[in-house]
Amino acid sequence: MTRSLRRAIPAVVCAICIAGVGSGRAQADSTPTPAPAMQPLTVHTLPRPSTEPAPTPAPPPHQPTPSASPSTRAFTGALGSVLIAGCDWAPDVPDCADLNVYGNGTDLTNMQCGGPDACTYGPEYQCTELAQRYAAHAWGTPDRWDGYGGDSGNAYQLWDAAAALPTPLQRFPNGGDVAPAPGDVIVFGQTADDAAGHAAVVRSVSDTGVIIVEQNADPSGTETVSRDGATLSWKLPVLGWVRPFPKAAAATAPDSRWFTHLR
Repeated sequence: MTRSLRRAIPAVVCAICIAGVGSGRAQADSTPTPAPAMQPLTVHTLPRPSTEPAPTPAPPPHQPTPSASPSTRAFTGALGSVLIAGCDWAPDVPDCADLNVYGNGTDLTNMQCGGPDACTYGPEYQCTELAQRYAAHAWGTPDRWDGYGGDSGNAYQLWDAAAALPTPLQRFPNGGDVAPAPGDVIVFGQTADDAAGHAAVVRSVSDTGVIIVEQNADPSGTETVSRDGATLSWKLPVLGWVRPFPKAAAATAPDSRWFTHLR
């Protein structure tokens, strides 16, 4: 083998190797490699310090002022409860069962029946309701005295209304010549603390006191008013008391004996 041929053989072998490597790489490169899946980009940011002033905390909700306890308020007997049975204090009045004395609860302004104009004898269970209910049963007066003598529903106005009723009542002023009697309606006047006055019915009379039956006042339904003759003294000024006028004496039939003498 000539020297030139020896040199040519290695060169050919090297070229073949290079070509084989190149074809293998090309074959390997011809298989596509899948690209990695794209992941969503999550950006984390830190909150910026606020330049706005911190909000002022809201004040706590308003709490209503608790009302006074029953022990510090007027108590007139449980609302609607019977304090005195009608026939126990007015047995001689027809339908005395309708004259029960009722409690008015812890609020002196309680008015049942939907307001003062919805009740038969006045707002229940006010003092005027009992006074007018009694007068209607015992004397036959109108169920309510509102509108008579300027009466607008206040207790002290019963005094003027009594003289203006369709059948007027007698009025006896406190300190006059006639003392109260059982069955009279007593009318009390106003004070700076009580603009309505009061009304009650006389249950009994003694030398030193008058026992009254009432609503919307004492929880017992009765109190005693001091008496000195025809003058009464109480925590409210006493205007006076009212009662029906005496009935005219019925004319008696002539005795038949008189006719005998004329024969």
